[in-house]
Amino acid sequence: MAPTGVISTGLCLTNTSPIADQVRVCTEHADKHGWQVVERFEDQGISGAALGNRPGILKLQEAAFAGRFNVVLVTDLSRLSRSQGDLSKMIDRLVAKGVRVVGVQDGYDSLRRGHKLQAGLSGIIGEAFCEMVKDRTYAALESRAKEKKLTGGRAYGYRDGKVDKGEAYIVREIFGRFADGASCRTIATDLNARRIPSPGSSWKRSTRRAAGWMGSGVRVILRNERYRGVICWNASERVKDPDTGRCKRVPRPRKEWISHVDESLRIIRRSLGPGMAPRSSGKHRQAPESGRQTEIPALRSAPMRRLRRSLHDHQRHELLLLGLPRRPRLREFDSCSTGPC
Repeated sequence: MAPTGVISTGLCLTNTSPIADQVRVCTEHADKHGWQVVERFEDQGISGAALGNRPGILKLQEAAFAGRFNVVLVTDLSRLSRSQGDLSKMIDRLVAKGVRVVGVQDGYDSLRRGHKLQAGLSGIIGEAFCEMVKDRTYAALESRAKEKKLTGGRAYGYRDGKVDKGEAYIVREIFGRFADGASCRTIATDLNARRIPSPGSSWKRSTRRAAGWMGSGVRVILRNERYRGVICWNASERVKDPDTGRCKRVPRPRKEWISHVDESLRIIRRSLGPGMAPRSSGKHRQAPESGRQTEIPALRSAPMRRLRRSLHDHQRHELLLLGLPRRPRLREFDSCSTGPC
């Protein structure tokens, strides 16, 4: 090993909490060995299960490949990644570029013989830890859902678990205007012109895609069954892409849903359905005795067609009560429409 006086070293702190403690640990270790800290990287509050959504670790790799330092110092290897595959590949790339990886608290050193075995075990332990946290969180939320308690999530129209009168008025206006034929984009444009605060406008965010109301935000409100007092948990799960780190929602089987009705959270009438109120004032015709259902004229309108295309399968059951021809799902919803499923 070359004398420390001519070694360009670097400090890397990724996915740390709290940051200050790990900065201190790594800095003291660098001072003890006479290394100069030239750069610091961190990913505050971002999961280490993937690399694609971690700007700090991506900048670290770019700087290492450019030769800006030759030592990466971390408190332990889980700070680099909690994925077995990503961790091993990352260390192999760094070592191939002549960069040494050192873990302060777990004693890892890429110069030691057998370091790959330690890195592999660290990755396995990291993945097991993520799975354990996921299972424990799911179990705790499942218990709260079965006890009809709040399970998290923030929806426009509610504050501290109760209906907000001001926002509830806007929710009713959105449902009413959509029922009258206005598009989601038109509604969003009008709300912005009137300077109505959009959902999440007061939330503390580091980045924001756009300011004000968006058509997609209006569409989400129209799909939300909570406005009818129906609280449903476990209807979907978030699946993370191992490359990009982005999550997408995947529907769960209906038998796994946990739902109940809370009239205190109702903002719109149940007759409005999930996102639309029929505009026909006439009486609905009875279905023929043969069992074939007849569509209501209002259901053939352009806004209703848009809603039918955009709603998820598990949200169409309310429309079936209005005459849509999907009899198996109609019977399925009748079994739980009078109370909690």
